[in-house]
Amino acid sequence: MKQTPPAARPWVGQEAGGIANAQFCRPVHSGSAQARGLTVNTAVASTAGFGFAATRQEVVLKVGESNLKTSQMSNLMNQARLKVLRARDDLITDLLNEAKQRLSRVVKDTTRYQVLLDGLVLQGLYQLLEPRMIVRCRKQDFPLVKAAVQKAIPMYKIATKKDVDVQIDQEAYLPEEIAGGVEIYNGDRKIKVSNTLESRLDLIAQQMMPEVRGALFGANANRKFLD
Repeated sequence: MKQTPPAARPWVGQEAGGIANAQFCRPVHSGSAQARGLTVNTAVASTAGFGFAATRQEVVLKVGESNLKTSQMSNLMNQARLKVLRARDDLITDLLNEAKQRLSRVVKDTTRYQVLLDGLVLQGLYQLLEPRMIVRCRKQDFPLVKAAVQKAIPMYKIATKKDVDVQIDQEAYLPEEIAGGVEIYNGDRKIKVSNTLESRLDLIAQQMMPEVRGALFGANANRKFLD
């Protein structure tokens, strides 16, 4: 007897198809969600990146402003320091000028000035140690300088055990505007010892400048050497 094949079960196919379609659609729906998530994450990342860039720009601006303020402050401090140094130099210059003006008082005292000239002439002879030397002075000081030379020659001979010829230059005197003192040359006038009152004062001022600065302005803690 011929058996009839079982009737098709359309609901099974449909069910299977529905299941298949459902399974097929899941990736689509899942992919869409991932796409939406990726879009959202990208937007968040872009927003975060923009915020980081803005924050970085603010930091750079603040650092630039801080450096500018620091530079301005440093410039102001340097300017103030230079003003103080100029004021100190001006004060010392004024003191030296005042000291030079007081030299005229020494010259007016003939006794004191004679003693000073005696020492300046003899010192100049010792510094040159030449067999022949020429002394220059102001014209008004000629008598005093002549007396100083006459005193210095025997003292020089005793100290050096050498003869010496010392002449006073009567053709070219020192300017009358200077305070006083002498200049001493060797025989050919190529070597000179300046013992004018101004040059001696400048030398003393240079040697005593650290002491003068310390007395006027106090010790400098940053100064390691004295000049």
